[in-house]
Amino acid sequence: MRLHKIFYALGIFYAYQEDVAFKQQLRAQSQKMALVVDHTRLGVAHNYRALRLDQIDYLITDGPVPTEIMTALQASQVTIKMTTEEIDHD
Repeated sequence: MRLHKIFYALGIFYAYQEDVAFKQQLRAQSQKMALVVDHTRLGVAHNYRALRLDQIDYLITDGPVPTEIMTALQASQVTIKMTTEEIDHD
């Protein structure tokens, strides 16, 4: 999965409704779900929720995770991985 907008209290949101069914199908067919997220997208919400936080296994990001988002991810048992490599935005 590509870059995502994450809103810590509710889940993973997308700007376009047509993205939601595809992302939900990916989750349904996957044993594990890993999201690669630019840290600047953490805390940003869009109109269409595709996934709850408890449907995610790993969050991989390139920068600091705000405390309240970290708490919500940990409560949902999401493993958080930090990378020192820059995430490609293309």
